[in-house]
Amino acid sequence: MKTKIRDFQVKKNIKWHILRLLRLNSRTKQELIDKLSDMYLGYWQVNNELIDSNLNLLTDEDMIHYSNKYEITEKGLDALGKKEREIEQYYAKRVSKEACAKYSLEGNVGLSALESQIN
Repeated sequence: MKTKIRDFQVKKNIKWHILRLLRLNSRTKQELIDKLSDMYLGYWQVNNELIDSNLNLLTDEDMIHYSNKYEITEKGLDALGKKEREIEQYYAKRVSKEACAKYSLEGNVGLSALESQIN
């Protein structure tokens, strides 16, 4: 049985996926749908309503515009760049060598405390 991804799991990131795809090339709605479907490897059944609402939201926020195809605007590029920097900083804090060493030390201290309680 194939696992399915539900809309609520995609909803928080779909806006950023659309902007990333448009940063590469201008695209029609169908091209966006096809690319998003490919990204999720068939685990998510593309929801046209969700795509439409995000395209409308991005258009209203002036992050994209439509003229035969959807294209990203400067405002969209700036927002995408900011989001990517935030993600990079998030992972740098949690996956850096220093963070891993800290988590390892905390784990060892916790295990030592438990071990001393047992003995």
